[in-house]
Amino acid sequence: MAKLQKLQLEPKPTTAKLWYGNGELRLESNGAVAGVEITFRGKPTINWDLPACWTASMGSRKAILYSMDTEPLPEILGSYTGYLRVLSVLVANWDAEKVPTTINIENVHLSEQLKILSEDLTKKSEDLNRGWTS
Repeated sequence: MAKLQKLQLEPKPTTAKLWYGNGELRLESNGAVAGVEITFRGKPTINWDLPACWTASMGSRKAILYSMDTEPLPEILGSYTGYLRVLSVLVANWDAEKVPTTINIENVHLSEQLKILSEDLTKKSEDLNRGWTS
């Protein structure tokens, strides 16, 4: 029986960045990505711009992108219209390992990025909880 050759893939990614804003979704990584799960708020209309071997499935709060081949995922995932707020993202490599990923917002006012209530802006900094959650 012939041995199967190991697929020649890009190196495993160690980091990834999801960018959104200006009606565009982008993913930057330093290696081969096999799948992406995006949890969001809003009701955007997303036009995915993916290679033929990539599939996008979307529900009311989650989008999942996955590949059935080793073709690389393009940096620009697609465009959107309507309100979109990305709450979390999970990126996986071809060994089904989670890749540390950050969410970055382009051209959005700072007040929309804060994870506090407007009432908290009147409190002294010493009274606010310490730490940062993502």
